[in-house]
Amino acid sequence: MNTKKDIYNRLLRLFPAKHTAKTFDTKAKRQDKVIEEILGSNTDQEILDYALNNFEITKQNVYVYSTRKYTAHKLIDANDLGLEISYQNYASGKLELYGYQMVVFEAKTYNDIEGKKDIQVKLKQPFKVVIEGGYLIISLTKIEVNLKTYFDEHTSVFDPKKITDDSGAINAILTYFDNKNKIRPQQSDLNKGVKHIWDKDVIDCREMSCRRTSSRRKETMDGDELFKNKYPEDYKEIMMSPLESCIFRYIRKDEDLPEHFTCDASKGRLSFTLYPERIDQINNVLDEIIRNN
Repeated sequence: MNTKKDIYNRLLRLFPAKHTAKTFDTKAKRQDKVIEEILGSNTDQEILDYALNNFEITKQNVYVYSTRKYTAHKLIDANDLGLEISYQNYASGKLELYGYQMVVFEAKTYNDIEGKKDIQVKLKQPFKVVIEGGYLIISLTKIEVNLKTYFDEHTSVFDPKKITDDSGAINAILTYFDNKNKIRPQQSDLNKGVKHIWDKDVIDCREMSCRRTSSRRKETMDGDELFKNKYPEDYKEIMMSPLESCIFRYIRKDEDLPEHFTCDASKGRLSFTLYPERIDQINNVLDEIIRNN
């Protein structure tokens, strides 16, 4: 259930199957067969190298914090961080760190052979930390929450409960950098940057939520309608209010940004629920928002 092969199998499932098959040059079509072939013909290090080098094409939750200036004096010890570190580099005032936290689910299973069982399912969740220019950015790959995908068709899964979630890695990272470096990370207000790229018609909104003085306004557009395009006068009013959870669509014709993403600008949180078409798409969103913030 939680052998090294099981955990690497679950790790590879976090990446788009077509990309994984192409990278490892496998002729299999179904994801389970692709992964089975990869696990049988590649070393552990080759699999971990793939996960490290292709983190940017995973679905991600991103958390942005404002910080005091950070200066690295030595490499970060994984034991001090409390998380697995696979790569770190500090150069020209920028820290990049990649690693994993172990996510644990508890559930019950049933099949005709084993009957009922209480089980744990463990997954390696990739994460990335970037500190640069007064921002600390934590990105975590979204984990598949449907545990049924890890079992055969004859096994039923009941009462799945995630014991570890994003907050575990986030708290470990924030605590480490605050205690060791006194950088005082605080949730970033990204309203200025998000509103800038919205105003420049880079993005428009499918679902919009904003905070007024004594209330919250929420709009969900019908079909393919977009908020600014449909309600230009209301849009001007909205730009005077703090944005909360909004679903944005990229409206330019190129592929510089993902097709859509969710952003709670007031809390510095973004979510990318589609696999990026290009390896730089998510970073391009962050760069555009932060550069104009």
